[in-house]
Amino acid sequence: MNAAEGTERFKETTADERPDWRADLERERCHLEARIAEINHELSFGPNKVDQDFKKMADHVFTKNAELFRKLAQ
Repeated sequence: MNAAEGTERFKETTADERPDWRADLERERCHLEARIAEINHELSFGPNKVDQDFKKMADHVFTKNAELFRKLAQ
């Protein structure tokens, strides 16, 4: 919901409905903050971590391939 939609929705509610509406918004805000924290945690690994892991796996594969080719050449 954008600000204009929120304003219109607020104008349409009665005073009795507003506390429930605020509670809904608070739950949505908490959910979004939790999701942002999850995303930040996932991003904290960053591209460097991915690159390092990929390089380790690639080194292992190439080393193993070199060993196998040496055995085949014998």
